[in-house]
Amino acid sequence: MARIELRDCDVFLEDGLDGAAAVNEPSTAPAEGDTSFNIDTVALNTDNTQKVPLGARFTIAGETVADAIHTVTARVQQAQSGVNEQQTVTLTNCTTTFTLSLGGKVTSAIAHDANAAAVKAALVALDDGYTTTDFDVTGAGPYVVAFQGALANRPLAAMVGAADTGSIAVERTRHGQSPVSGGQVTTEITFTPALGAGTYADGAVLSFLPQQLDIKVGEGNITYTEHNNYDYLMDRGNLDTVKEGDQVPMDVKLECVFEHITTGTNEYVSPMDALKKTGAASEWVNAAADKCEPYCVYVVVLHTPPCGGAEKERVTFPDFRSEQREINYKDATISITGKCKATEPIVEREAA
Repeated sequence: MARIELRDCDVFLEDGLDGAAAVNEPSTAPAEGDTSFNIDTVALNTDNTQKVPLGARFTIAGETVADAIHTVTARVQQAQSGVNEQQTVTLTNCTTTFTLSLGGKVTSAIAHDANAAAVKAALVALDDGYTTTDFDVTGAGPYVVAFQGALANRPLAAMVGAADTGSIAVERTRHGQSPVSGGQVTTEITFTPALGAGTYADGAVLSFLPQQLDIKVGEGNITYTEHNNYDYLMDRGNLDTVKEGDQVPMDVKLECVFEHITTGTNEYVSPMDALKKTGAASEWVNAAADKCEPYCVYVVVLHTPPCGGAEKERVTFPDFRSEQREINYKDATISITGKCKATEPIVEREAA
């Protein structure tokens, strides 16, 4: 293990944003050069909301540019009390009958030229708990099935169709959404950089990454202390055996002069904001697996040695909660101490 110069390090504060959302372009799939699009079916781990935070980073399925990451710079919010799922059933060269399955149950055979009422009746008969108010079917092939009543305001998996002849396709033409606390969801995002080369589809999946604050360190130091707690058991006054005691959280301390801080957006997020979930970091997401626990972040130290051939080192301090924060304006230093809900850091190395 070599000595690490902190001036060769970047310190990242990361929140707990993760999850996926589906792009919803009703007539046109995303394309190279796009810097915004509509989205729906947001399923982010954002403290039980469906708001895409400003500064959120994501990748998109279909993009072929290596390591392409996009950052949300603006969004459109709309009131949302819930959306009913809608699916379209299309038959091709079917001359006999077809079936639909929902929730693992399969309808009776439906004539290829059945009217909307017959398709609805077959769906209602799937389960004794369904009623005629749970489905609205229009069209005569393609059939448009809207889920309502007891099936309203929720996302549903696409029905599975089977045709005796020809083929059948089921498409989710409107994704259901549960009501959102506060009635606001993100329906459109603007981002940078623009989409690169790739093959994109309507409904392409976005994979969100943690929001991140990059602190370029000048001079300073990071220390951490691991603890082991052992119980030494006696037998008639003599040492007999040793057992593991209670786990003790790891102590972490960062003292440094930083050169600059970047977020990827126009927001002015300070380390204090990120550590306390305040100011421009008020939409940061608790990094704890249990969102009922007090807010925490991940602290990541990335050491990139200037000499060729040496390994990069990435040290992650998970579930870090700052307990003391001190700024010295005269010396331009910041000092942060706290604990991690972990007994040791995660250390990864790779070729520089």
